[in-house]
Amino acid sequence: MQENLRRHRVRFRVAHELAHTLFYWRRGDRPQRHLLDSASQERFCDAFSRALLVPPAVVARMPVNARTIMDLQEIFDVSLEVAARSLATAHPGAFVGLWFAR
Repeated sequence: MQENLRRHRVRFRVAHELAHTLFYWRRGDRPQRHLLDSASQERFCDAFSRALLVPPAVVARMPVNARTIMDLQEIFDVSLEVAARSLATAHPGAFVGLWFAR
């Protein structure tokens, strides 16, 4: 389980950082940042990462229930959090909650 979580986090982080490359201009020999870091940029990068890992068009066709969250996690090899957030984003009028017990 720890190895799966580590892999999920790495995949999400790589996709998140890839999104940051969209905020650079390519001028001359070196890319130049054209926007400073911000909370909205971080939210965009998180949303980009989720959409890259869990295609929104696929999630939009799925029912809103706990089984779907588990299916998304397995099919797309993502964390339960990414699966739940993807489902919530695709179905904004629905309530999607996830509780963890330790």
